[in-house]
Amino acid sequence: MIQFKMLSDLLGDRFTTDIFERQFYAGDLAPLPKIFSLFFKSTPDAITRPINTKEVSEIMKFAYSNRIPVTPRAAGSSGIYSCVPTMGGIVIDIKSLDYKIEIDKNANKVVVHAGVVWKDLEHELNKKGLSLMAYPSSAPSSTVGGWLSSPGCGIGTLKYGRVYGQVLSIEVVLPNGEIMKVSKDEERFNWFLGSDGTTGIITEVELMIRKIPEALSAHLLKIDDQETLCKVLQDVAKLKPFYLSYSDQIYTKMLKEAGKESHTDSKYMTFVVFDGSKKEVTESVNKLENIVTNNSVKEAPRQIAMDEWEDNLHFYPMRIKRAGPTLLAGDILIPLKNISVAIEKLKKLGIEFGIEGTVPLHDYTVLMPMYLTDERKFLEFVFSLRHVKSMNDIAISVGGMPYGVGMWNLPFASRIIDTKEKRRIKKQLDPKNIMNPDKHTHAVSLMPRIILNPLIFSAAMLAAGIVAIPMKIAGIIKN
Repeated sequence: MIQFKMLSDLLGDRFTTDIFERQFYAGDLAPLPKIFSLFFKSTPDAITRPINTKEVSEIMKFAYSNRIPVTPRAAGSSGIYSCVPTMGGIVIDIKSLDYKIEIDKNANKVVVHAGVVWKDLEHELNKKGLSLMAYPSSAPSSTVGGWLSSPGCGIGTLKYGRVYGQVLSIEVVLPNGEIMKVSKDEERFNWFLGSDGTTGIITEVELMIRKIPEALSAHLLKIDDQETLCKVLQDVAKLKPFYLSYSDQIYTKMLKEAGKESHTDSKYMTFVVFDGSKKEVTESVNKLENIVTNNSVKEAPRQIAMDEWEDNLHFYPMRIKRAGPTLLAGDILIPLKNISVAIEKLKKLGIEFGIEGTVPLHDYTVLMPMYLTDERKFLEFVFSLRHVKSMNDIAISVGGMPYGVGMWNLPFASRIIDTKEKRRIKKQLDPKNIMNPDKHTHAVSLMPRIILNPLIFSAAMLAAGIVAIPMKIAGIIKN
């Protein structure tokens, strides 16, 4: 029995072991079959809500000295189990680190607590005529620290680059409780960004910002064939718009079933947003018009596009889960030039999926194939999970990779990151391996280590595909 009196005395009512509250931290956006609870302990033993870096440090000192696993968590807005415990222990909820926003208008920078939500930060900056350079598609709930612990691609990164490049410095608490401030010029700066909270907890961030752009222009393009979509996206990406996304007709249908209206009836839709000076935006729009003309593409009325942007319809692509009962999605990063090849391979999986994707980098796209299932039907749901693995395999086959590691993509970790270097850093900073174990580099606890071993995982998914064939014929499962 773990004794938490020290943490209770430190945090008061911001510490709890109440089972009702703890259960809220046992998952993220991805649904999980209940049988998986037999394999690891996803419900934490305690929840802590620190309000400053010193409290985070004290929690980590306590956990480190007692070898208690610690899982940092923000909004839990990913679906790869990067912020879910596997061995119980302590969850540190960084959302409570949310009250510091110090804006330096003259230097175009802001110092902000890691628990501040991106949309709230943007709102505060806008009051002073300033704006972020980039933010995630989950900006209404995602926190600064949470996104910096992820791969860091999102809205604005096509124009300004990954968010890591906009970070000037970070304050981080190491697994042993040491507080460290690291600037972007130091080699160890990259030890913490995109690390899924496995090397330390980011508590404060110094971030570059910009003036609110002078002009903005939004565009909805209607495209009727796959090859044209691929070409148009490559051409438009070269213009470096602030935002570039695309979706297909099935995704539009899912949106309508989820109660969201869409203004396109074409096979594919592309959403483009330019911002900057009036001259810069005008030049970009003129170039876009040439692309539209040269590819025989239709454009929806621009007021509709502007309305969609102002209504924040670019946030939360997985909002179609309301059409459920259960939504599953792949999340893959692939070369932009290979979209058409990837879509053709996805079609051969034999399931109806909707496509939504963004172009956050000049020559890469994040593609999300989404499909509906029913987690209430055990066999239907469990067998449908094999398709996510197939989507990751397709990404690799076209020169891409899964987008992010967390726990569920551990079998693909060597394709995503330099696992040898990550393990070296992890061993140096966290020799007791208490910091978000089973994530990012290798599984620690027994069952995840067995299940997520690349060879065993691949064999299990292959077997599931073979067994699924007669089950589909017999009508036991749909996909």
